[in-house]
Amino acid sequence: MTYDWSLLTFLIMSKLLVITYPDAAIGFSLAGIEVKEIKEGDDITSILHSIIKEGIYNLLAIEEKFLANVSDEILRRIRKKGIPVIVPIDTPRSWQV
Repeated sequence: MTYDWSLLTFLIMSKLLVITYPDAAIGFSLAGIEVKEIKEGDDITSILHSIIKEGIYNLLAIEEKFLANVSDEILRRIRKKGIPVIVPIDTPRSWQV
């Protein structure tokens, strides 16, 4: 078995940011993950611009509904650079018992 050490190093050294609803943020925070809380309907384009500019995060987990409102231009820039890697997630907007 051979390993792609560059991929393993990337995964180990990656800094993760989750962009999600306020009700879902607490769970990620309790797990020790850095979270940016966004309300439904908010535009995350400016957040993505600053993430690209700062270069701190290598991995982003973003609510699918927030990604739907991001311009194609910024998504192309991210794809071209290859970092940060974006993983779409779908969590409930609120938890009810």
